[in-house]
Amino acid sequence: MSKQLIVHNEVVIDAPASAVWEVLVNPQYIKQWDDLPEGYGSDHLALGGVIDWAGYSRLTVVEFEPQQRLRLALYVPKWPHPAEHYNIGYTFTLLQQGDHILLTVEIGDFAAIPNGDSYYEESVKFGNKAVQIIKQLAEQIPHR
Repeated sequence: MSKQLIVHNEVVIDAPASAVWEVLVNPQYIKQWDDLPEGYGSDHLALGGVIDWAGYSRLTVVEFEPQQRLRLALYVPKWPHPAEHYNIGYTFTLLQQGDHILLTVEIGDFAAIPNGDSYYEESVKFGNKAVQIIKQLAEQIPHR
């Protein structure tokens, strides 16, 4: 069995699931913890939605369970097989723990692609930074 190249991050967020979810699906917040294509617009992410960096990469919302789970499938045209060949993406899982939310972010699996190690290393850096920004943003949203 080949090794997996999956980045795994967790952070405890002192905010309701609704606030964390808003930070994950609202472009106003997404652009603070991740890049969005120029002129992306203001529509919240939804099942089947696509974020397309023309000619570079594409994210497609393939799972959308509000306040529970969000998965974005990643495809990069320069990879040698069709998109269906890969199971690479970003998975955000929210778990209620008392008054807090445990946010788990998994990115990968990059083992199936050429230079998977470098994609993995970059995603480690991204994941570490993104979860801290998501936490900060969610905790700043006014809630009752």
